Amino acid sequence: MANNIGLFFNTSKNTRSFAEVLAQVQEYLASKYSTLITDNPEEQRQQITAYIAKYLNDYSLGVEGMDHEALIDKLYTEMAEFSFLTPYLFASDVEEININSWKDTKITYADGRVVPSKERFQSPQHAVDVVRRLLHKSGMILDNSQKVLGIELFAGAQALWLRGEDGLSPATRAVYDRIRQAIPPVDQDVVMHPLMVQADELADRDFTKISDGQRQRVLLARAVCQQPEIILLDEPTSFLDIKGKIELLTILRQLAQEKQVAVIVSLHELELAQKIADTVVCVSPQGVSGVMTPKDAFAAENIRTLYRLTKEQYEALYGPQPEREPERGPAKQEPPRFEHYIRSGQKLLRCGYTTGTCAALGAAGAARLLLTGKAPESVGLRTPKGIVVEVAPIYCRKTAAGAQCAIRKDGGDDVDVTTGLPVIADITLLPDAPGQVTIDGGPGVGRVTKPGLDQPVGQAAINHVPRRMITDALHAEAEAAGYDGGFDVMISIEGGEEAAKRTFNPHIGVEGGLSVLGTSGIVEPMSQQAVLDTVQLEIHQAALREQSPKRLILAPGNYGLDYLAQNLPEYSSIPVVKCSNFMGDALDMAAAEQFAEVLLVGHIGKLVKLAGGIMNTHSRMADCRTELFCTHAALCGASQATCRALMDAATTDACLDILDAENLREPVLESLLQAIQLHLDRRVAGAFRVGAVLFSNQAGPLGQTETAAQLLQSWQKKEQ
Repeated sequence: MANNIGLFFNTSKNTRSFAEVLAQVQEYLASKYSTLITDNPEEQRQQITAYIAKYLNDYSLGVEGMDHEALIDKLYTEMAEFSFLTPYLFASDVEEININSWKDTKITYADGRVVPSKERFQSPQHAVDVVRRLLHKSGMILDNSQKVLGIELFAGAQALWLRGEDGLSPATRAVYDRIRQAIPPVDQDVVMHPLMVQADELADRDFTKISDGQRQRVLLARAVCQQPEIILLDEPTSFLDIKGKIELLTILRQLAQEKQVAVIVSLHELELAQKIADTVVCVSPQGVSGVMTPKDAFAAENIRTLYRLTKEQYEALYGPQPEREPERGPAKQEPPRFEHYIRSGQKLLRCGYTTGTCAALGAAGAARLLLTGKAPESVGLRTPKGIVVEVAPIYCRKTAAGAQCAIRKDGGDDVDVTTGLPVIADITLLPDAPGQVTIDGGPGVGRVTKPGLDQPVGQAAINHVPRRMITDALHAEAEAAGYDGGFDVMISIEGGEEAAKRTFNPHIGVEGGLSVLGTSGIVEPMSQQAVLDTVQLEIHQAALREQSPKRLILAPGNYGLDYLAQNLPEYSSIPVVKCSNFMGDALDMAAAEQFAEVLLVGHIGKLVKLAGGIMNTHSRMADCRTELFCTHAALCGASQATCRALMDAATTDACLDILDAENLREPVLESLLQAIQLHLDRRVAGAFRVGAVLFSNQAGPLGQTETAAQLLQSWQKKEQ
């Protein structure tokens, strides 16, 4: 029968990657058949493979280079067995499987060979899932909070050793054997080198019966035996007594000095770091320092400032300071942290300040240093929103041409790739140019490459509001100092070029760095405004490009873009804008830009909500997908049982499967499309013609509204 099934299977019709097919099959089986799968191991494989075969046939799915039966077998192995480990687990000549990481698995054979597996897990989570499945099979669980038989969890890594015939766990093996696992047989003589963490006296001891400090030494020996160039340790002294800490750190210093190994250690114990480190990087909530010498890093003023310690707290760690600091009058208070909050439901969320505010603050600080000769401990200004921001600069220093001041961007509780980046203002005085302020962008600030943005093509992407804020701040500093000249300003953002790759900037026409933005000067966390601003900008740019009649395609996300590229390539000349979940807002923006024809192209999971008049499709706003399917199925004569099944379905694809079983897909989709068209027409109120195209990642094209069909037909004629 399997051979006959293969005759009707056409992999060329819908070829995907194995990972994509696996994800689809898993979702399909979980949503439709999870409660039907038998517990009988003999029947389970036959049942699951039959379900897999049905799904692959129904959707003509295939993977390049794999025939139908091989694909079914691999899918079953991934879902119900132990991925690529399965053949090794049942091989008679395999003694041990060593999972060092998700992409590093080594096989130990009975003859002593240790061979890296050519295959690897798809991700760290995939490895954990397989390990959990193995442990479940043996009646154990994976618990990150404690050690389990055969499992070691340390430094964020998860390793599993599985024994073959005798079933013994490495946890019962001698220390010597534990270390020996890490190295090839030809190098076994290095295991007990005297420098190997002083572990020779532990060689024959049971690994489970030695102290935590001794275990740390053994695991370190295991790493050292592999002759690494770099050893990275995260909190290696945790849970060790003082003797164990001293022993371990002494060994690490020996490795660095005698074996020329680069040892990188993260420590919370500052006093230990002071004694072992050659170079130091300090990390605190206030930021990350540069690379320093121990003398500079552990200087009283640095430690006290970085970690906000009082003199008493510092001396509790390091003892009395050798020299009493001279009296400097009353202690200067640190500038307050920017504290402004908005309410979101039952939570208070802290606001931040924009890159534009940072640029203006930095310009003010650098100008003050030039005009007064003193670096300010804090700088402040009133933002366009009327809220005062006062912060301490990261640094403020003179340069060969003038002065520069760096302000760290703070997005508050908002998720922002720019948070933490230093925004740097370089200021040069122009004494012969009264009142003049010239502003340009340096490294990390992008350049405008497309029309329609706030600044002309070729200019630095510093918007007009930040430019005005910088100018006003400099004029205020000049007035306070009695200075009549002008200023030349260069704004840079450290790390801006790399951060910009994770923004919309390259797409909208800002190249080489970030934009200096902000109309209010304040960042409101969890705000949707940034996304809406981007959508509006892209629609505006599309309007500038399009000739009469103006045509536009809106897609909620990448699925829509992929569908357009694969199924409607003939319309590639029509501008496409990603509108996220903001369908209604995007339609309003299109009306404002006087578009004549707009087409929405999206996954049914998003666009089906339009049938209920829901124009913000985010799940937290409304998630009535199955309710809409149920309602329209009932209108088309579906039974109560079918309606109940639709209400209980986990996904829209599952709804389609239920409708297929009852031969109701076509009438229900037609009913939904009519409702979608109705609500779209109501929203645009005659401003333009609008339609929608629906698809599914699994089922492909699902249909289009009447207006959408008309638009596509007319567009095709124009494209020809």
